[in-house]
Amino acid sequence: MSPPDGYVDTAAAALILGTSIRSTQRLAATERIPAYRDSTGRYWYRSEQLQLVRRARQAARDNRRR
Repeated sequence: MSPPDGYVDTAAAALILGTSIRSTQRLAATERIPAYRDSTGRYWYRSEQLQLVRRARQAARDNRRR
């Protein structure tokens, strides 16, 4: 199945976030990252939103190091 326009699948989302596929699914299931779940149970993610999440997580890590 191909992603809806403007969305990426969980494998691509995991690459963007630097997490495992399972961790990405857990983050979506607990609503810690924005995701759309279709009628078959698959998660879809907007790439732009994931980029924002990744940058925010990186900034939080950088701030903890200071």
